[in-house]
Amino acid sequence: MKLAAALAVLAIAGCARPKLEAPTTTAEPGIYRGTDGERIDEAALFVELAKARVVLVAESHDSAQDHAVQLRVLEAVAARRPTGLGMEMFQRPFQPALDLFVAGELDEAEMLAQTEWAGRWGFETELYRPLWSFAHDRGIPIIALNARRELTKRIAKVGIAGLAEAESADLPELDLSDQRYRAWLGEVFRSHGADMTREALDRFFAAQVMWDETMADTAARWAASHPESTLVVVVGRGHVERDWGIPSRLRRRLGTLHGDGSVISVVPVDKDAAPRWPWAQRNRFADYVWVHD
Repeated sequence: MKLAAALAVLAIAGCARPKLEAPTTTAEPGIYRGTDGERIDEAALFVELAKARVVLVAESHDSAQDHAVQLRVLEAVAARRPTGLGMEMFQRPFQPALDLFVAGELDEAEMLAQTEWAGRWGFETELYRPLWSFAHDRGIPIIALNARRELTKRIAKVGIAGLAEAESADLPELDLSDQRYRAWLGEVFRSHGADMTREALDRFFAAQVMWDETMADTAARWAASHPESTLVVVVGRGHVERDWGIPSRLRRRLGTLHGDGSVISVVPVDKDAAPRWPWAQRNRFADYVWVHD
């Protein structure tokens, strides 16, 4: 499998709706706790989210419904306490452009040009405009969470050990010990027709983990420096589901525990793709599952 094709699969694993899903069932639209499948109302959810240090709201990138959930969460949390908006869609070197946009010193077109949106992300701006427009209008900081694409590609090609000293300086702390996550990534590749060597899978797993760890590191640093605020993070489902992407890595950095309410994950799903309980509880699918039509 060529590098470019494998990187595309890696993007699917990390960001979009992967082919390999949880065991699913059909559920009525609504919000369900991931621990027991009990349905709760929006008001009860928003009270819990506004207590958290970081709220992760997942997405399939091309789903307008998922983005509508993200906006609803952002609005609700911002109505209750100081808030930041963390976005996977922007890479860390471009943070100054986001700061200028929120400050009113760049318009949207200039912000998108300076963050190289078309080349580095490329999904329709209409899907994300309500989020950054809400932040802009209310002076909510927008945080560029993601690693430089060049570094992700470089690790996928040569691995961590093959990086130059200057490249290694950009790495956050990495935990590569989760073999369940590595095995899942291997299954994603195989489902797309790639039977990788162990060495190749190691490199792509390292790239995936670096991606997760960079976003977790960025979010944790912001949360630590803004203790009275909640950071609402919008990010692809593959980085949130089953806890092994960003959530567990955030808690490691913040020194918090699973289920203590400090880091909360919300995963929107279609009504015919709700995860089955108790599978969802056993696999830490999400703290809350938001089922929409």
